[in-house]
Amino acid sequence: MENTYAIRWVVQDLETGKVRHVPENGNVTTKTPQEVRSDRQQAFLNKKENQKIFNKMVNDRMGNFYFYFYNSGLQALDVKESIKTRFLYLATYSGYAKDGGYICHDNGKKMKRKDVQELLGLSTKHCQTTINELVKCGLLFEDGEYLQVNTTVAHKGELKATKKKCDYTRVFLNGVRNLYKNCTATQHKQLYYLFRLLPYVNLKFNAICQNPTEEIAEDVIALRLNEICELVGVDKTNMSRWKRDMYKLEIFGCPVIKGIEGKYGMWFKVNPRVMYGGTEGHMEELDKLLCSDFSIK
Repeated sequence: MENTYAIRWVVQDLETGKVRHVPENGNVTTKTPQEVRSDRQQAFLNKKENQKIFNKMVNDRMGNFYFYFYNSGLQALDVKESIKTRFLYLATYSGYAKDGGYICHDNGKKMKRKDVQELLGLSTKHCQTTINELVKCGLLFEDGEYLQVNTTVAHKGELKATKKKCDYTRVFLNGVRNLYKNCTATQHKQLYYLFRLLPYVNLKFNAICQNPTEEIAEDVIALRLNEICELVGVDKTNMSRWKRDMYKLEIFGCPVIKGIEGKYGMWFKVNPRVMYGGTEGHMEELDKLLCSDFSIK
């Protein structure tokens, strides 16, 4: 980019207040301290404005969400994957973390345990087993007849600065609910494969890859089907079946995971209406994901 350079040293003239920026290439630019501050302020204002636009785009097109901290230890818990999926579904009914993360109706009223059992849509026995297991492993907490979500794993509401330094993504309430309600109980294990792959989902492109923070498309190292299956623990003899089963999962009539062939090879992408971790700098790519790769018919 023109006028962009690496700073080697900076000198300020004490009489004039001018600041000399001397880059590695030897070209010198001179600015007053006020001009330097003004540039920083403008960059800050631009970032804030882009954040507002991005947040509106997310809310308008994908709805409300909670933050899922995918390195919080959920994957390591000795609990069936189907039960972990049910926790992530129940978390879509969580209230704000600052209010205790109680499982609530959409009007904010706390749900009693019997309401939560109804929400799961399982037999009475499987509902009780699921809730008991989630309480036992610390993903849910009991408060009398009410249940609370562990907000260190699934957090609804603003994040503190320390939380923003952790690995997380947005999990969209309507997307996960639609997905869960259109699956059978036996498919709940398959749903959890999506969440197991989260550490490998690229923030910008939502493609499953080796370098999830890469922002240059040609430098993204996409994971092949056999590599993905190895990550989630699927035997290589069952790869084709696993792929077919994952392709059957739909959200609002659109695939949840999709193999997309392009000039950079085959990318397996995740529908952003389920989860998306990008930032205000990724609006153009998010729009492409929603309008081209995963458009709702």
